[in-house]
Amino acid sequence: MAFRMLWDNQRLDAATITASSEASGYPATCIQDSFRSRRWRSTSINNESLAIDFGEAKNFNALALVDHNLSVTGAIRIKASDTAGGSDLLDLNIAAWQPIIGFGEDRFGDWGFGGTLLEADRSWYAPSPIRIIYREDMVKYGTGLLFGNGTTYGQVIDPATQIRVTARYVTLEFTDPDNPDGYIEIGRIFVCQFADVGMTFSNIRHGTVDESEITRSLGGQAWVTRLVPKRRTIGLTFNAVLYADKYWNLKFAIEKLGLTENFIIDCFPNTDKPSQNFHSILYGRFQDLPEIEQDIQMGLADDNMQVSATEITFEEEVV
Repeated sequence: MAFRMLWDNQRLDAATITASSEASGYPATCIQDSFRSRRWRSTSINNESLAIDFGEAKNFNALALVDHNLSVTGAIRIKASDTAGGSDLLDLNIAAWQPIIGFGEDRFGDWGFGGTLLEADRSWYAPSPIRIIYREDMVKYGTGLLFGNGTTYGQVIDPATQIRVTARYVTLEFTDPDNPDGYIEIGRIFVCQFADVGMTFSNIRHGTVDESEITRSLGGQAWVTRLVPKRRTIGLTFNAVLYADKYWNLKFAIEKLGLTENFIIDCFPNTDKPSQNFHSILYGRFQDLPEIEQDIQMGLADDNMQVSATEITFEEEVV
């Protein structure tokens, strides 16, 4: 299965953000901050919105909301235009949470016999509430449905083979009358071109890092120093990665992000099984910077594109 990265968020980070309302200490500019504790929060759940002005028209094919508190019945309207508040280039209504798959459809068992998530189960089922909208939903009016491969960062994008939106203004409108918190909250927003690593990973590993300490007295009494937050990890093993993926997407991301910058990975971007996706999407960073290694003995793939093996581990704080 190919995995996808959302990491080049410079479009949003350079934009002007305006909110319909802001609670004290929770300004709209927090969605441009990678620290998870800094968030935008509205003062109500009625007619709340975020308006993004890039300053000039920008291309994007992915939009993501990180650490949102939208309820299982919440909805988001996404509009894009070259006119502030307009919707002529994009007008999309989506549910805040994907539906759970139906009875007998999940490869690893059933959950709730289909339908939608229960509000009481939301925090357990999705450790990091992230809603991602990809280009398949973002069809620019007048162009029809276009299909193509993912973006290779640094290379020219052919408009004829990409679904993308080009607009100066993006508006997000939230409808969530059943939100038990009484406000809308979002920690981070991505508006970007996603990057695919197109070769299939052969292994995925889920783990937890807990650096708490346990010491014992001479009598055997345990003394616990509990450290929070814990961290969860996702590790991927690739038996082969194409040259273009490794030297464009991974190399660029590693050099730009290092160990400190946060980004999104989606391990199953094209699957229709959300119950699997919730635990395989992560907002975090590289645990260790993978080396860019070329094994000459592995030979050449089609079109003389060299391939090699790689292991990558990502980690995120559990909030």
